[in-house]
Amino acid sequence: MLERAGVAPDSHDGQDLTEILEGYPREELFQISVEELTPIALGVLRLRTHRQTRLFLRKDVYGRYMSCLVYLPRDRYTTPVRLRMLEILREALHGAAVVYSATVGESPLARLHVVVRPELGTALPDVDPAQLEAALTAAARSWDEDLAAEASRTLGEVPAKALLDICAGAIPETYKADVPAANALTDLVRVHSMVSSGESVAFDLWEAESYMAGRPVPEGAEHGVWRLTIYRIGSPITLTDVLPRLQHMGVEVVDEHPYEFAGPGGAQPFWIYDFGLRRSGAGRPAGEAAETGEPSGEPAGIVPGPPPTGPVKALFEDALIALWKGKIEDDGFNALVLDAHLTWRQVVVLRAYAKYLRQAGTTFSQRYIERVLALNTAITRLLIRLFESRFDPTHQRGSDERSEAITEEIRGQLDEVAILDHDRILRSYLGLILATLRTSFFQVGHIPGQLASPEEPPYLVVKLDAGQVPELPAPRPRFELFVYSPRLEAVHLRFAPVARGGLRWSDRREDFRTEILGLAKAQEVKNSVIVPSGAKGGFVCKHLPDPADREAYQREVRDCYQTFIRAMLDVTDNLRGGEVVPPPGVVRHDGDDPYLVVAADKGTATFSDTANEIANAYGYWLGDAFASGGSEGYDHKKMGITARGAWESVRFHFATLGLDPATTDFTVVGIGDMSGDVFGN
Repeated sequence: MLERAGVAPDSHDGQDLTEILEGYPREELFQISVEELTPIALGVLRLRTHRQTRLFLRKDVYGRYMSCLVYLPRDRYTTPVRLRMLEILREALHGAAVVYSATVGESPLARLHVVVRPELGTALPDVDPAQLEAALTAAARSWDEDLAAEASRTLGEVPAKALLDICAGAIPETYKADVPAANALTDLVRVHSMVSSGESVAFDLWEAESYMAGRPVPEGAEHGVWRLTIYRIGSPITLTDVLPRLQHMGVEVVDEHPYEFAGPGGAQPFWIYDFGLRRSGAGRPAGEAAETGEPSGEPAGIVPGPPPTGPVKALFEDALIALWKGKIEDDGFNALVLDAHLTWRQVVVLRAYAKYLRQAGTTFSQRYIERVLALNTAITRLLIRLFESRFDPTHQRGSDERSEAITEEIRGQLDEVAILDHDRILRSYLGLILATLRTSFFQVGHIPGQLASPEEPPYLVVKLDAGQVPELPAPRPRFELFVYSPRLEAVHLRFAPVARGGLRWSDRREDFRTEILGLAKAQEVKNSVIVPSGAKGGFVCKHLPDPADREAYQREVRDCYQTFIRAMLDVTDNLRGGEVVPPPGVVRHDGDDPYLVVAADKGTATFSDTANEIANAYGYWLGDAFASGGSEGYDHKKMGITARGAWESVRFHFATLGLDPATTDFTVVGIGDMSGDVFGN
């Protein structure tokens, strides 16, 4: 062979070739000819200076097996690489039996000798050595090399180098073992864009048909399993953060794979979480028992869902982002995103009406209402269509006829509802939507006096004709405003177009409307001689901090009060130059209604200036009469401007006339409560 190679035995190449021959498999040397051995030995010699993966094939003279010699850089030889190579050779050569031996020494090259035998009586197939070698080369490439190649191909050389420089050393080995380089590039690009935009969390919902990064899909997912990737920068996410939220979204977590990445270049660390999801039964998580007194026999358990198509994927991801940012509450209403294909903002409408029904005295629990809507998704979607038909300012042409048609369609479907309680709940929703006069839902990006931001307001307010609300307890106000947000709920009852009354901070979260209604009744009795019709309002804070932190506690109360004031002004008409100006983005199903006054009450006595500042920002016509008092008004108690103070003035007046009101009869033209202020008496 040295003669055929044309090299001297004592030359460097001669010595290297001799070393190659001395280490060559003995079985091969007995069977190979000089003509076959020479190109193989010279090819291995060239690998000393050009480190790469090479394949050399020799077919047995009788066709019984194929001898495969694979040389590759020693640092790339690992057990996973060997297994991949054996499988590639077995599949390409239709092998029934595969025998291998490996040599890994001090040489920079590792050698894998594989003998592949086909089934008895079966001939070895013809293979393309170059194509087979390319497959082995790909199998031997390191994960980092695959990532670099994929990045260069997808992003271009310069952006790829910039991305890889940032991520170098941050990628954990468990992630490399589980996730292909192509998928990893998508993940890293997503995280890099989050860092640039300042986002702390992002979501990606997708479907895996059979394998995801080498992991088999969990059992039971007949139509493929849904995968949810969560990208998190900063603090990690715990399972207690994720599992309840996903369950309320209508899915179950069947497996979880977390990966922690070191912060590149001293930056914040980040995490990538991979969850396997499976759809839960409509309206109730699997295994959940029915509540006491509620109908049973409804569908429950695991229901395989369709794959997350484009619209569903976007709906689910948007809802998760809103949930994570605190824009929506974490409850069973969120399952309607998947069950009824609604946006998270449409779900907020249904949640707000359910909260109002609870305040109005319905006997049904919120969980049961959630389930009824999920079990009647066709009607649920129609209810949202009716709401949008009545109040979307961009689709008001022919809205009356369209709304009437949708209403009739809903009533037709309600006749088919078999369970009486379902019928009652769904008819309550229909009645509430028809009784709604105004809403702030379509005021996306509302800023006082303009529509200039793509952000939606953090609250929803509906103005109701209380006389049309089904099963509402008496007395019914003329107008009722209900404000809902994840931070607070509030109600304002007004018994006449012009009526004054205070707003109070209530601590009765479950029945604050009952409290406010009781105060309105008392107000009507007390003031029956003077102002028979008044107004009362109240709000509850749903996420108050520890009372020990008094400053934070009071700040949250004030913030909720400010939200309440803004929400009411959002749907209230204004006056400019004597002309009524409707609020922007609001469709009105009532007449002009520009009168709204808020006074101080329990817990809001010091908030008058705050309310007036908001009213001034809105340009509201009443000025500081909107919330009387404050720094520009009178402290009626300090100045004695109360009913008791008025009586002292009368006594003084009598004294100047020489009369004693304790012994002399006199006529009174007013009546009041001595503990009240002059405005109410």
